[in-house]
Amino acid sequence: MLLFGRISVQKTFLKKGITFAVIVLFIGMIVIPSTGRIPETVYTVSSDGNTLYVGGSGEGNYTKIQDAIDDASDRDTVFVYDDSSPYYENIIINISINLLGEDKNTTIIDGNKNDDVVYLISDSVRISDFTIINSSGSSEGSGAGIRICSNFNNITNNIISNNSCGIQIWADNYYNMFYGNIINYCWYGIIGALWNFDNQNILYNTISNIKRDGISFYSSDYINIIGNTIENCGLGINLNDCDFHNITENTISKNSLDGVFLTNCRNITIIRNKFSDHSDGISFYSTRYCIFTLNNLISSRIYLSDSIDNIFLKNNFIGCLFPVHFHSSYSTWNFNYWNRPRIFPKPIFGRERNPDPYDFRLKILVQFDWHPVLKPYDI
Repeated sequence: MLLFGRISVQKTFLKKGITFAVIVLFIGMIVIPSTGRIPETVYTVSSDGNTLYVGGSGEGNYTKIQDAIDDASDRDTVFVYDDSSPYYENIIINISINLLGEDKNTTIIDGNKNDDVVYLISDSVRISDFTIINSSGSSEGSGAGIRICSNFNNITNNIISNNSCGIQIWADNYYNMFYGNIINYCWYGIIGALWNFDNQNILYNTISNIKRDGISFYSSDYINIIGNTIENCGLGINLNDCDFHNITENTISKNSLDGVFLTNCRNITIIRNKFSDHSDGISFYSTRYCIFTLNNLISSRIYLSDSIDNIFLKNNFIGCLFPVHFHSSYSTWNFNYWNRPRIFPKPIFGRERNPDPYDFRLKILVQFDWHPVLKPYDI
């Protein structure tokens, strides 16, 4: 009686969510949901000014990157040759310019373990094709490879390594794009410091060998995390008090804790990701109104605590004996593949804390995927 006493409650939640679930059935072909539309124009950094050269053998070339930046005007380009690399500098960018390296593998800015390597305080800056290493500190909370205190910036095709934070975005700065970077051997990969980092776009980066969080944001809205490879981190993606984020087409694997960790989040869309080799592929804590669909989970499970009104639709659960664990949570499950072909509804067992604060026994309850599928989806 105790085991099945909550089935009627589960059916009530199912009925409430069934209309939404039917709509979601059609999102399988969507790569980037409409809430995550990327505004292309805000990332265009003008380059119609002059070009100043650093390094190399040209007449009038600068020997220091900072000297060229100090002499530049808005919309200029500072081009850095790799001949004189590494450049032992801590750079401050307070003007809207393009800062371009000759080759990301050989054009090196070395902070010499002194503060931030690049400190960006002007809007509309592009930084591309550098190796950026050795900020101050080897622990969390120290210097960053790139610290951003501005908006509308484009950080593209860099190697950012051996820093406390790879990229740190300061509070109340918006509309930055991080595209095609390699970030590794840091305490944090890409992190929002404090809160309010709306409309960040983190696209097609490789983030690996990070001691703490690969990507971490607190109290922010409308962040796109798309097409990244995140592996060998503490937590892959860590979101706290966030709304309307899109986590789409990422490969998230071999992180020591969770692939994605959500706390007090709402309206997070998680589509077409590949999770593998985690204790928990994804954890939900006090999180609701999220859509988790067309994801591939290999040797990874889902954990939910105090989370309701989430939808799990058309996912593959492969190679995990107990792929879902929950307590005090109610979700809609439909059309998922559960390790093997199934015809009958798939029971999903969980537990619930007893509402009596002096009774620490746990109540067992069950939810169902009412329509499990016979074969895995091609994801």
